[in-house]
Amino acid sequence: MELKLKTAYDTIELNNLHIKESDQKLNQMRLNGEAERARIKCLESEKNHLEILNRENIGFKDRYKAKCEELETLNINLKRETSVFKKDIVAIDELKRDRDVRLKELRDEIE
Repeated sequence: MELKLKTAYDTIELNNLHIKESDQKLNQMRLNGEAERARIKCLESEKNHLEILNRENIGFKDRYKAKCEELETLNINLKRETSVFKKDIVAIDELKRDRDVRLKELRDEIE
C-alpha cells in the first residue's frame, strides 16, 4: 500500500512538473505573441509613416516636374529670342559694313 501511495505521489509530482512546464511554455508563447503583436504595430506605424512620406515625395516630384517644364519652356523662348537678337546684330553689322563701303566710295569720288 505504501508503495502504491508513493508511486501515486510520484505520478502526481511528475504530472505537476509537466503542468508547470506546460504553463511556462504557454506563458512564453503568450509573451512571444505579445512581442509579435507589438512588432506588427510598430511595422504598421512605420508603414503609415512611409506612405505619408511617399505621398509627400510624389507631391514634390510633381511640383519639381512642373517647374522643370516651365523652366524648359522659358529656356526655349530665351534661345529663340537670342537667335533673333543675333540675327539682328548680324544684319546691323552688314548694314554698317555696307554703309562704310558706300561712305568710302563716296569719299573716294569726292577726292
